[in-house]
Amino acid sequence: MKADNRILEVVKVLSLVIIAISSVTITLSLAQSVTLLEVINDNLRGINTALFDLLNRE
Repeated sequence: MKADNRILEVVKVLSLVIIAISSVTITLSLAQSVTLLEVINDNLRGINTALFDLLNRE
């Protein structure tokens, strides 16, 4: 019975560790996604400005 309880406790701890690692991975992925979206936004803003300037010259 004690061996079963220890195995159960080990499984619980491993599960919590896996959940923690997964949470960190998801957080880092979301942070990278936000950064990527900011870069895309800046690029689109630059294209918009360039097109606006081009149209106003003519």
